Amino acid sequence: MIVNANFRFLVNISLEGYKCKTDATACLSRAGSKAIGMNKMAFQEMYVTPMEFLSYATSGHTFCNIFEFDKDSYWITTEKGHFKCSPFYHRGANKGAMKLSFKADEYFKGAQVVFVDVDYTSFTTIEEYVDSIMLKPTAVYPSYSDNTDKHGVISRRFRLVYVFSHLLTPDEFCKFSDAVHEHVKLCTNEPMDDYCGTRPSQYMNGVYGTNEVYCTNCIYSGYEFPEPIEDDPVVPMVTNIEALDENLLADMNLMDYNVFMHKYSRQYRYLYRTETDNWTNSLKCSAEYQLTDENYLQLWYYREPVVDGEHRRRKLLKNACLRRLMFPEITANELLFNLYIDLHRFFDNSDDVITVDVLKRRVNKAMSMSIEELKEYCKFEIEYWNQERPKFIVKTDYCLDLQRAVNIIGAELRYKELDLIYNTSISVSENFASGMGVSRATLYRYCADRRIETSPRDTPTQFEMRLENRSAKQKDIDLFIELYDEKLSLRKLKEKLAKHGLRLSLTTIRKWIKKHIKPSEDTIGFDASEFTFTPLFQNPSSTFEDPADLPNYNIPFYTPPFQYGSYL
Repeated sequence: MIVNANFRFLVNISLEGYKCKTDATACLSRAGSKAIGMNKMAFQEMYVTPMEFLSYATSGHTFCNIFEFDKDSYWITTEKGHFKCSPFYHRGANKGAMKLSFKADEYFKGAQVVFVDVDYTSFTTIEEYVDSIMLKPTAVYPSYSDNTDKHGVISRRFRLVYVFSHLLTPDEFCKFSDAVHEHVKLCTNEPMDDYCGTRPSQYMNGVYGTNEVYCTNCIYSGYEFPEPIEDDPVVPMVTNIEALDENLLADMNLMDYNVFMHKYSRQYRYLYRTETDNWTNSLKCSAEYQLTDENYLQLWYYREPVVDGEHRRRKLLKNACLRRLMFPEITANELLFNLYIDLHRFFDNSDDVITVDVLKRRVNKAMSMSIEELKEYCKFEIEYWNQERPKFIVKTDYCLDLQRAVNIIGAELRYKELDLIYNTSISVSENFASGMGVSRATLYRYCADRRIETSPRDTPTQFEMRLENRSAKQKDIDLFIELYDEKLSLRKLKEKLAKHGLRLSLTTIRKWIKKHIKPSEDTIGFDASEFTFTPLFQNPSSTFEDPADLPNYNIPFYTPPFQYGSYL
């Protein structure tokens, strides 16, 4: 894979752009195009850069693959009869362009672009969707139906564009287009609703009136994508398959899934990720965890059951191969047990196509492959998890709240890293500016957990500055009292104070005289003993003859409302 913004690739582009999908659909026929005042859709081969391609896409142009013709004209049959027709227009506005009727599989020459049509997704932004893909598309643009109601669902809808370094042959297009779609589906963990991008004669509409496009300028050779294998390959029998427990096979065929699991769940263990027996106890919760390394692998997780047409057999074989890489000593019986669970938990087998015999063949194939062959077959997963592996994994046994444990342990490990690099002599803001690799909020939580001062007192705090200002003001007041002369007018007093460095306004002088020289007589000579206080509650026997005569103060007591779930 290379990144080249100036790379030019070959693609068929419609001569006209369309402002809406209705116009594009109308131009598929001569009558429809005439009704809206446009020409019938026609295509011209062009070499464009990724950004030039996006410019055409956002101007409403339509795209298709490359087709070739070994004759000047062909016999075609239409409603009007049987006659010869040239693949290209020879006059009119579409002169030199390829006719839409010749965009057919039988004339397919190749393609340098693979489109992935995303119609439904749980991602709320295109950027989030693209970020989840390991091998990024060359370009991305929205479709006409983006964020609109389609079959009762409002979703982001867009197209991923993968550009290749050479014109793919029909066989290469079939292989690589399928690999691209599988790669996107695995990375996003979402089902692919439409595989129209794998059809040679498919055309793809552009969009009109949007500037939301994404361009990575990534150019692929095709071999970056993992090569799929046949869904049900014929594999030679090996001795490992003979070691399968006949009782295990019989119970798989006869028992209900829950009954089967009750019998065998203690004999075999479900394996889905690389882990060892060395677990570390968390200091802040009851969970156990272990750090991962560059050898970490795990199975793909499917949010929705894998249905017919989504390569169920291939995915089961991939799971078996990954388990052999994760646990080289795994037995054939253990592998079969794990595939049986995969089938019931993550695959839709309502058509009963995936039988126990199919699982046996998957086990047979995986057990017959050498470690080198397994690594070659699973090279994409190895590379992906080497880059995207979690920092740690949590032991799920007896863990009541897994997400809470993950959050606590993640913070615990993050704080241990900060212990080594956090500078306690400077403030949180200064540490954050130095590039700590975490957010400012995380640094404040770290300081609270470690009881670190967030603003070291190298400079006076606001409280200290207030104390200093208050002390200076008191010195001015003391000097004012010392220099005050009641025989002087206010102006003369002001001049005298100024000579001694005390510059006050007339208003301040009046205020200080009233407050510090001649305070109000109401506050002079106050004696608390002159006041008597009647207690609120007295001994009833000394005041009231009958307890019924006790005063009723009707003092209400506040009862806070009960909040459901406040302690959950």
